[in-house]
Amino acid sequence: MVTKEQVQKIFDTAIEKHLPRYKFIKLYFNGRLKKVLGRAHLNVLNMSVEMSLSHMEKDTYEQVRDTVLHEIAHLVDFIRRGKSNHDSVWRAVAVEVGAAPRASKFLKNS
Repeated sequence: MVTKEQVQKIFDTAIEKHLPRYKFIKLYFNGRLKKVLGRAHLNVLNMSVEMSLSHMEKDTYEQVRDTVLHEIAHLVDFIRRGKSNHDSVWRAVAVEVGAAPRASKFLKNS
């Protein structure tokens, strides 16, 4: 199990390193996210990341960390070019921030 405090630290460290001018971006924990590990909300006025509590309960620290960095990569990509998906540009950003350059798995046994 990965705690909210651990995830918040991963998130804060990544924001400080990769998006230091965007410290207003919030991290939320969602117990209703059952099909996805996390998601980035790419809205210029309200950027945020949501993490699945189920993912945090079931998966390893390394898997959860990768998910947080995956979502940070979407934020960086969106800020740079106004959109983000799992294309080659995003994959390069994912490597840059330390995430595996692939779409994340869906939660199993939900």
